[in-house]
Amino acid sequence: MSVMTNQPDIHDLARTGASRSARRRQAINSFFYIFCLTVTSIAVIVLTVLLVTVAVQGWDGLSWEFINRFGSRKPESAGIKAALWGSVWICAVCGLVALPVGVGTAIYLEEYAQKNRITSFIRTNISNLAGVPSIVYGIIGLTIFARMFGLPGVGTETSPSVTFGSSWYDTYYAADGNRLQLLIDGKNAEPRPIASGDPLLLVEESDASLVDPATVPVRVMPRDFEGGFAAVDPTQTTIQLLEDSEESTSLGAMTQVRALNPKVWKNMMLYQTSATLNADNLQRAPSSTGEWLVAENVDGEILVVRAQGDQTQIQDGDKAFVLRTIIPMVSEREATRSHREEAIDVQMGEGGQLIKDKKWLEYRVLDRQPTRYVLREAPTNNAELKLTDWTPVYLKYANTFVETGSKTVVAQVVPDGTDITQAGQIHARDASSPSSGERTERRAWYYLQFPFGKGVLAGGLTLMLVILPVVIIASVEALRAVPNSLRQASLALGGTKWQTIRQVALPASIPMIMTGSILAMSRAIGEAAPILVLGVALFITRTPENLMDQFTILPMQVYNWAGRPQDSFQQLAASGIIILLIVLLTFNAAAILIRQKLQKPLQ
Repeated sequence: MSVMTNQPDIHDLARTGASRSARRRQAINSFFYIFCLTVTSIAVIVLTVLLVTVAVQGWDGLSWEFINRFGSRKPESAGIKAALWGSVWICAVCGLVALPVGVGTAIYLEEYAQKNRITSFIRTNISNLAGVPSIVYGIIGLTIFARMFGLPGVGTETSPSVTFGSSWYDTYYAADGNRLQLLIDGKNAEPRPIASGDPLLLVEESDASLVDPATVPVRVMPRDFEGGFAAVDPTQTTIQLLEDSEESTSLGAMTQVRALNPKVWKNMMLYQTSATLNADNLQRAPSSTGEWLVAENVDGEILVVRAQGDQTQIQDGDKAFVLRTIIPMVSEREATRSHREEAIDVQMGEGGQLIKDKKWLEYRVLDRQPTRYVLREAPTNNAELKLTDWTPVYLKYANTFVETGSKTVVAQVVPDGTDITQAGQIHARDASSPSSGERTERRAWYYLQFPFGKGVLAGGLTLMLVILPVVIIASVEALRAVPNSLRQASLALGGTKWQTIRQVALPASIPMIMTGSILAMSRAIGEAAPILVLGVALFITRTPENLMDQFTILPMQVYNWAGRPQDSFQQLAASGIIILLIVLLTFNAAAILIRQKLQKPLQ
């Protein structure tokens, strides 16, 4: 007996419901797919445009000279040598400290620490620290590492209470001009005369011509020529006159005293270009001749303002160009007369490369602007020695003594008037007292001081604080992902707790730990805020030689260039970004190779 009901057929309901559900789910699926594709495409397009823009703008500026030069206010002479090596040094310090400390902390928290309120509190705070702005870590690094909390008795950054690996010397001069240094007990030791038999340091020096590392074309002018030539950046800036108590970071900021007493250039032709200073670029550049008013801004940049009518003072609101360089001029007579090839030691910029054993030709410049002499490398293969118009030359600024080495000699004090024939001989008069103000410190590669000051070690440890929470969290999660069955099997076979961690848990978690470490180090390489708060110098003409040396880093150098309005500095910033990306990819590639090497035994 069948029971009649008013319920619909179940097959019809299932068929209708499935069809509606399928259409709805397919619509949601298509929408989500399109949404994800759109967001990803926008991100990829923006990143591609950014990278292409940087590459196009900065690719031409990439050269060995750019990498091997120090910073400069002149874009054609600027480089990243100090910033590049500074980044390598502090990232090495950061990685060598942060990775072992972070992994060790994670091992303790995950493998040894008891699960209680204290460890939960520690874990929570580590997670919170990972989101703290990096500038806060800069303040912490400045307080702890650079100043050691300012505790009594620890000294200051410039006068540390404890030093290790440094020696102090008093300087004496022998009759033959050699510089002799006598080791003393310390910075504040009483000076004493040199006695025969004392070990002395004979400083070997080279009298080098300091030149601008970038060449500029020289102009060969007839004797009756009046006027001159200069290259300026084409981007103009507006003059902003300041009161005595005012401060400004504007490129056009100038004190009223300098504005009221500018130099005057008459009949001066200005080439407006941000390109490399050579004959082709200068001859193609827009130029204008007239009378110009010249003065420094608050940052020491030279600004050039066109004089309007009988204007003799720079006024607020005037439009100014930033001077790149004055083009040196040589007379026809000086350019064509015979010049003797000279073996001149040349130093490429302050603290730059010292070039020895090369022959140079030296020419006197008209009007001594921008320098008294220019140098040109002597041609080889009997080439024409005549200096022609637009020939590239180096601007010679001054002779400077560059230390090239030192050796130990035994002092021999001889009577005044005796001929000096051997190294280490010094007249009694010269040996009686050291030269005033020439007490020097020599630091070994292992030099340390307390407090650390604003050196490489303080910078590396400050960056270590930035990435340490990330490394700890990544390592904890990696260890937690290792199955407990592996640990239990190791313990069941008689392994100790440490053997289990070292041979089972840690090797299994290395790939994830290295992934987190790579991301953390990538962040450290690009950080500028904590280093900026630390107060490191931006303009440095030497690379670090020990952990206490001053430094600068690539992100800060790029930040400085990008903040300048001139196109030439924008191009330098783009070139610096490319180098920074190469350094970042190099560090990441090394970390990935290490991860893969450690992962192979597990596979």
